[in-house]
Amino acid sequence: VDWDFGFSQDTLTWEDGNIEPKSILFLIFNNDIAEDTKVVNLGIQTLPLSANPGGELAETT
Repeated sequence: VDWDFGFSQDTLTWEDGNIEPKSILFLIFNNDIAEDTKVVNLGIQTLPLSANPGGELAETT
């Protein structure tokens, strides 16, 4: 493996009226390449329903 992290998927979508919790699997690999310490900053971007029907949440990098 030549990369440090991966997502099982990169977006989550809540349909109108759905309030169930959601999750994304986030994997961190120890590939012994370059840095000894891995720092990952995660963020969540919420898009207003008026701009994005369906209420999609997207990961930010």
